Amino acid sequence: MMENPGSNNHSDPVNVFILLGFPCSWEIQILLFSLFSVIYVLTLIGNLCIICSVWCDQHLHTPMYILLANFSFLEIWYVTSTVPNMLANFLSKINTISFSCCFLQFYFFFSMGTTETFFLSAMALDRYLAICRPLHYPTVMTVQRCIRIGACCWVCGFSCFLLPVYLISQLPFCGPNTIDHFLCDPGPLIKLSCMPAPATEITCAIFNSVLIFSTFFFITGSYTLVIRAVLKVPSAEGRHKTFSTCGSHLAVVSLFYGSIMVMYVSPTAGNPARIQKIVTLFYSVLTPFLNPMIYSLRNKEMKEALRKLLRIVRFAYTLTLMGNLAIACAVRWDRSLHTTMYIFLGCDEGFFLCIMAFDRMKEMTSESSNISYTVSEFILLGFPSRWEIQIFFFTIFFLTYMLTLFGNMAIMCAVRWDHRLHTPMYILLANFSFLEICYVSSDVPNMLANFLSHTNTISFARCLLQLYFFFSLGTTECLFLSIMAYDRFLAICRPLHYHIVMTIKFCSNLVIFCWVYGFLWFLIPVIFVTQLPFCGPNVIDDFLCDLGPLLALASACVPIPRTVLMCGTMSSLLIFATFFYIMGSYTLVLKTVMLIPSVAGQKKAFSTCSSHLAVVFLFYGSVMMTYVSPGKGQTESMQKFTTLFYSVLTPFFNPMIYSLRNKEMKDALKKVLRGS
Repeated sequence: MMENPGSNNHSDPVNVFILLGFPCSWEIQILLFSLFSVIYVLTLIGNLCIICSVWCDQHLHTPMYILLANFSFLEIWYVTSTVPNMLANFLSKINTISFSCCFLQFYFFFSMGTTETFFLSAMALDRYLAICRPLHYPTVMTVQRCIRIGACCWVCGFSCFLLPVYLISQLPFCGPNTIDHFLCDPGPLIKLSCMPAPATEITCAIFNSVLIFSTFFFITGSYTLVIRAVLKVPSAEGRHKTFSTCGSHLAVVSLFYGSIMVMYVSPTAGNPARIQKIVTLFYSVLTPFLNPMIYSLRNKEMKEALRKLLRIVRFAYTLTLMGNLAIACAVRWDRSLHTTMYIFLGCDEGFFLCIMAFDRMKEMTSESSNISYTVSEFILLGFPSRWEIQIFFFTIFFLTYMLTLFGNMAIMCAVRWDHRLHTPMYILLANFSFLEICYVSSDVPNMLANFLSHTNTISFARCLLQLYFFFSLGTTECLFLSIMAYDRFLAICRPLHYHIVMTIKFCSNLVIFCWVYGFLWFLIPVIFVTQLPFCGPNVIDDFLCDLGPLLALASACVPIPRTVLMCGTMSSLLIFATFFYIMGSYTLVLKTVMLIPSVAGQKKAFSTCSSHLAVVFLFYGSVMMTYVSPGKGQTESMQKFTTLFYSVLTPFFNPMIYSLRNKEMKDALKKVLRGS
């Protein structure tokens, strides 16, 4: 019989600890999980970019950037020592950690924090030598000596805290085992000891104080001498350039030391648990997250290296797309690969690694489970009617689908072939048209096939595929509409700055952001939907695998208020955030247009925005009726109608809306039709 880890007799040694973390409702736990997941991924990407930039660019093979690359590598491991376990605890009901894992985390967290103080000191020494001793710098700070200094930082950092960790591990833990923190920190651990340990507490405080103050005073002294030397530079430009090389380092020092001094100079005194958690979050999560931005935004050489790296990544990304496209085509054309595993393999990698694991787990547990996950396929009712009406619907929607493809492809070809349209506005429009083709193709072909079929079934895997792509493409559309509103705001409200801000390169980065973020936003809700128990009815009264009907089917087995609330929250957040941003942008645009003195100028400005506003109202007007609160308050026929409106009719009308009121687009389309 298993014992509850939270209950321990005072005579029994503690084998596990319970990390309270951030106790709150399940919905807030999911929100915190999403927030810290994004921060963690961005921290890894930012610091990896700095490492790769220094590695790939020969100009950065200098002591300053070698130390910076080591510091970024350290930040990756520093944040990894705590955040993954914290993220796992957000999704777990029993947040336990074993005695050995707790002290391993304690040791690595503090060792890497100590290493960080040494690296900050070494970087301060490097700046002191470069600015105060410029003639001696190349002979004193050679690459070999820089490597030795880096190795010394790593070795000393992992050696300093061996004694405090050993002393705390020898304390008797026989009573309570609940740590009111999200990691194994020395203060809460010492409080859990059965016996008072003043000697251990004083030893830890002395170690912390000596380490923090010695390195802090060394860094402060170095920069005091640097500032004195900088003030003697005769030219203002020289002073500005010298300060810019040190400003980023000083910002990181202030962020890091300002928070650790609050915590570890006297580890168990004076700070309530909530303040301790916030301060620990600041130096252990937020500081590594901000470091790449601090070091790159004020450094011209680093920005140039990051641009080169971005070009390399784009090339690698193109090769990756080609490889995955080859796999997708192989799965599509070879009927022997038409199984669940290979269908997932041929689709979006990030999401379906999770779903493939679920697919394997489902196969292993299906024999022993009589309740969960018994539904292997769904029935899409579509538009139930007589055979003649079904043929009529098939004809109408087939023509609509063909015209949608033709209209959006015509816009893409016009932008591609007419050099006058190689501007940010039309590049965004061409990407939007390509998105509309993908969006309408995610549901209409299957709907057309069901019009001619007697059994409108869709497998569990294909249903999840359609749900993921339909929602991801819809999210991407919201983001594209926001970016297009931003483009019109800059063009009309900031015309003199428009060509400087909205360059082709910046426009391309915005397009990449829309596509990537659009396919990431709904990962968590879709994964949660895949884990719901579909054990009862399998009839979906819709023409596609929509979120509301799927939640309704799952709730027939067990109540799922948390999943419904989370899906509704994420839908509302996305829709309202982008909608209010678009409305705010066009409010400023209209204010600017009304100030134009000539009627002709007002008419021209309105004509460039009216088409976009028409698309916004068509799309958001129908989406808000469906997804702000999914699965509630609407009849099935009304849900089908609104879904048809934004998923089929809006992509159909877009080419007409964007071309009828745009002279340049009409001229380009005439050239396309003439074949010139």
